[in-house]
Amino acid sequence: MSKLLDLNDDCLYSICTCLDLNDLLSLKKSCRRMETIVLYLWRHRYRRLSLTRNQMGSFTDKSIFVDLMSSVCDILEELTIASIDSSQIKWIAHLRFHKLHYLECNINHNFNESCDGNTLLLTKMCAYITKLTLLSSTTGKYIKDFNHLIDLDLSCCNYLDTEYIAEICSSLKLQKIAILYYGYNTVIEMSAITNCRTLEELKIDDHHLMLFIDGILSLPHLRKISCYTRDYGVYLVDKIALTRGPSIHTMIFNSVLWSNDRHIQNLIQMSYLKYLILVDDDVEDEQLMKLSQQLTQLLEFHCINSRLESDDGILEIIKRCEKLEVLNLTKSNISADFLKSLQCVENQIERVVPLKLYCGQTSIEDKPLIENGKLVMSNKTLNLDLPSGRCFQCEW
Repeated sequence: MSKLLDLNDDCLYSICTCLDLNDLLSLKKSCRRMETIVLYLWRHRYRRLSLTRNQMGSFTDKSIFVDLMSSVCDILEELTIASIDSSQIKWIAHLRFHKLHYLECNINHNFNESCDGNTLLLTKMCAYITKLTLLSSTTGKYIKDFNHLIDLDLSCCNYLDTEYIAEICSSLKLQKIAILYYGYNTVIEMSAITNCRTLEELKIDDHHLMLFIDGILSLPHLRKISCYTRDYGVYLVDKIALTRGPSIHTMIFNSVLWSNDRHIQNLIQMSYLKYLILVDDDVEDEQLMKLSQQLTQLLEFHCINSRLESDDGILEIIKRCEKLEVLNLTKSNISADFLKSLQCVENQIERVVPLKLYCGQTSIEDKPLIENGKLVMSNKTLNLDLPSGRCFQCEW
């Protein structure tokens, strides 16, 4: 430390810009000079701040947490807090985060305190946020007072009150709502969400969605539904396919398809489907053959960590879907002879662009990679933004 302090303040500041928050917190406590430099850095450079559960647990000294938040409050734009309790919120309740537009906050539940009181404090502190992800035992009270919200995620809040949900949806011009993803304890009325006429994206569980699916599908701007499904996935996909079928361009099944023929029939109605994604699922050759005959506009087919009956169904997709640009078979059970069969099929097809094949963690991942005018192979993992859990998602 003594050698470090031989450097001038500009050098120390430059070094501090390369350090993570844990290191800065340690340096701040080392001496008065380092504290000044760290505070200056926080005041002028910290536009995004993410606090882990361990870091929040280490703030037993009120002054350290207050110093940090006081320093960043004037410039902070994004804030994520993995765990915070009521007392810590009260420590910084006097602060105002005027430039903050994104807040993700997990408030620890305390049965002896009002959870809605914490929400009220946040509305004062973070009045200008446009995106909120809240994990707490809130009933939804006071959330309508976030006047600028357009993106609201309450999917892990299990004690919401239908009255407050209705207030939120009628008061705010929300574009995205994630709500009641595992909402066992809440029953909501149909109008609570269908009154949100600006809604574009909805994430919800099937037990609630089935109660007002017709009203949801009539919303003028809705273009995306993500649904955690335990029991009613087939019924809901039936409804969506019947209403929106030809306009749907993306369909994701995450451990939901299960070789179900009704799901296959619904996919066939999506005649302009461009992106089909199956994750941790089962699909039969005959079903893939039916899809290959109807989904002629398909650009990408992702079959990830899924159980295939044989190579034949996938080869039919390749043969008939001539616009196909991406085939992702990562972790799926294709045979060691798949590549040879694929090349035979590709020689019969004229494509505008070569087919990009992702084959990581399959039986062919160690074979020599091919790159020519018809086929480009990769054994890398393709990172996709996929919904988690047993769910389906569709976009139109």
